[in-house]
Parts: sequence; structure tokens; C-alpha cells
Amino acid sequence: MASPPSQRSGSSRARLANPPPSEIERAVLGPEHLARLLDLSRALSGAVEHGELATIAADQARVLAGASAAQITELSDEGVLSAIAESTLDAPAHRRTAPPAIQASEAAHEVVRTTAAIWIASPTEARERYPDVPLGAFSGEPETAAWAFLPLVADDQLAGVLTLAFDEVQAFDGSTRAFVTELASVCANALARGSLFTQERERANASEEARAAGEVRERRSERLVGDRTRLYERERFARARAEAETVVAVHAADDLESAQCLRAALVHSETEQDVVAALAAHGLDGFGAVRLVIARQTDDGELEITASAGVLPEVATAGTRMRSDGATAEAEVLRTGSKLWLDAPELTRRFPGMAQALRAAGAGSWLGVPLRDEGGSGVLAVAFPSERAFTPGDRERLALLAEECASVLSRRTVRDADAAARVTALAAVEEEPLVAFVAHYEEEGRDRPDALVLGVFSSEAGAREALQQLDRKRSLIVGAWITSWNVDEPHLRARVEVELME
Repeated sequence: MASPPSQRSGSSRARLANPPPSEIERAVLGPEHLARLLDLSRALSGAVEHGELATIAADQARVLAGASAAQITELSDEGVLSAIAESTLDAPAHRRTAPPAIQASEAAHEVVRTTAAIWIASPTEARERYPDVPLGAFSGEPETAAWAFLPLVADDQLAGVLTLAFDEVQAFDGSTRAFVTELASVCANALARGSLFTQERERANASEEARAAGEVRERRSERLVGDRTRLYERERFARARAEAETVVAVHAADDLESAQCLRAALVHSETEQDVVAALAAHGLDGFGAVRLVIARQTDDGELEITASAGVLPEVATAGTRMRSDGATAEAEVLRTGSKLWLDAPELTRRFPGMAQALRAAGAGSWLGVPLRDEGGSGVLAVAFPSERAFTPGDRERLALLAEECASVLSRRTVRDADAAARVTALAAVEEEPLVAFVAHYEEEGRDRPDALVLGVFSSEAGAREALQQLDRKRSLIVGAWITSWNVDEPHLRARVEVELME
């Protein structure tokens, strides 16, 4: 099997640029789509290993997208795509033991070259665009009717391709593409998390073996050499280096396990307040931080701290406002719309006032990620203890966790706004007075015209249509009118004469 994405060299991983917002990115996911994404996140939260996450992602992606087959391929160090998991209607998801390489002419390899999704809505479109490419389903299944090939991107890096096959022709409108794209993003982030976890566990195991081997060599050297020879010093140095590697690897694995409690709480959150509560309860332990702040942009353009965790009396608390164009790290994250990691020296150089307050409270490095949703923009900021050191792997893992928290918070905010809008609309409808429209007409009688009621209708248009259908040649209609009544407090609102067709 190919090595996890986090172990690959830069030559085989495509670093994506920041394109302008597309129609798919501007599409708003509905409550049903958000509920499906929540189901996917819950399913993925139960696993941590890369291979197990791949099988769950393939199976859930197929079910939630309504596809007949799904396949996840991974990009190797040599730039070759290999299938690592697939799922069909007739068989559960499984991990392939010896996955064949996908040829360069296949559509999935085109996704790797262009880092853009490919949507093939029908066999006709497939024959026109890819006449030489076999587009059948996987594992020898018969040919399907539509396909979707989506890049698996995590932290702006292409790690593989998610392929979906459908039995029926698909429309692939903007909403569907937005949902399937978000589904691929959730799978990519989970696979990146699993790759990092698997890598750190393997690294910890390898370091433990190296440490044990170092002890054996040291004991052998002590038996052979009675004094401090150069050989003895070399073996002691090798053992010390192995012990340091073990400490670093075990520390990273323990941090991932601590973050799992935070991820589980986020997955089971239903509202924005649930997400804020989860961050307040588990955010400090999950990040290993001393301060966590959520700031939202107000209508007048300022940033207001809406929630915080950790005790830092010298730093602004909930309700404090700061200018979004001011010289603060939060303002820069809001302006650029991208994450920002600042170690203690760089924080002191760029934002001296903010660094002084954090340093006085025992904090050093700082991480901020943007919040994006329909309600506006904001920043999720995390401050770490001044004595804590970070490796490049630590920065990557913590940034990925922060972006995951920001994404969950934004999705819950959008869902809460949709629910509030529906409640407001329902209340407005209930406040509308109920009006009934009564259709009357007069027929020629023996002494005077007889006034009769044709019926009661919910709209004036319906009453008019009913009156127009009266047969004047047989019923001798001499006049017709419509009266409207308030049903809640019965009284006449209006009376309208109706001209019947001759």
C-alpha cells in the first residue's frame, strides 16, 4: 500500500492555489445536505487509523451521494494512483490488498493533473469527452450511467481522488455539486487525520524498537570495554537520540488522543451554542492551549469576542471589541481569510502590544483561523503555553484541528440561521388573518330576483373562476358578486361586483 499522504515528498503532492469563489462555492447547502454531512462526520469520528477511515469514507460517500459504487484512490510518492478502498451496492466497503495502478488515460488521473473535479452526467457526455477511457464501475461491475471524479484535498494538498459511479443519468446541478464537493472535503480531512495518526504511531513503535536496540548495544559495549572508549560514547549517543525520538513520537500520539475528545464533542453538537460549549469544555485540552477565543465581526466592522476559554486577565474577555483594521493578529486573519501561525519571537516583532499581554499571562505561540458563514466572518484564535515547543508536524496537526473546529462552527451557524428563518416565516404566516371569499349570484324569480350562494373559497381568484363557469342560458343569472370576510373576527371586509361572460 502507498505511504500515507503526510509521509510523501513535495514532488508528488500538488499544492493548490487559492482560486476565486466558484458557483459551487457560492451554493448554500440545505438542511438535508448538512444532516448528511453530520452523519458522515459521526461515522468517521469512530475511527483513527488511515485504512479504517478509508473504508468508512468509501462506504458512507456512496450511500450519502446516492451512488452505486465509490472508490478512494491515493497518490503515491511516484505520482501513481492506487485504489485503497471501494464500496458497491452488492458488497460492503473493503480495502484492496494489491490495488492496480490507474492508467494515465483514465479520468481520475486527469483530476490529479488539473486538481479540478470532473462531472460526467451521462454516457453520451462520456463518449464525447472521453471516448477512449473505460468508465465502467469497479470490480468488474457493468457500465454505469454517470460519474463524478473529485480531488481529495487536505491543507491545500492533493492526496488522491474520490470516484462515484451512478446507475442513472445525473443532473449535477450547483447544489448537488456543492454537497458532493463538501462530502469529498470531509473525507479528505478525515484521511489526512488518519494518515497523521498512523504515521505518528508507526514512528513511536519504530523509536521504541530503536531504543531497545540501543540498550542492548550499550550493555554489550559495557561488557567489552571497561572504560569510556569512543565506541562506548557512540552507543550512548545513539541511545539518547532514540530516546528523544521516542519522547517526541509518543507526545504527538498522546496529543492526537486528547484531540479525539474534542472531535467527538463537535460531531455530536447540534447547534452553534453546542459547538461553543464543546470548545469551552474540551478546547484547551484538545489543543494543549492556555487560551481559546471566538471573535465575530459586527455590523459596524469591528471584531467582538463572543466566547472564550482559559484564564488570562490581561487579555480581552467576552464582549470586548477591537477594530478589524487594527494592528492585531485577529484583524490580519480576518483581512487575509487564511490561517496564521505566529511563534513567540515573530508575534513579538509584528504585534508587540498583543505579545506583551500574552507573555505576561504565560502564553507564547498563537494560532488563528478564519470563520466563514452566511452570518458574516470571524476568527478562532488559540494561544499556547510559552514553554511549549512545536515541530512542523505539530503545527500541521494543530492547524488542521483548528480549521476543523472552525468548519463545524460555521456549518452549525448556517443551520441555526436557516432554522430561525423558518420559524420567523412560520410566525409571519400564522399572524396573517384568515380571509374567506363568498361567491353570490341572483337568478330571476317569480316576483323578484332570488339571491343565492355559490360557495366559499380561499382566494378571490377561485371565487371569480367559479362564477365565470355559471351557465347563464339555463340559470337566468342577472347578477353576481364576491364578498370577503375575516374568519377570526367575522365581519365583512369588501364587496366586489363580477361581470359574467355573455
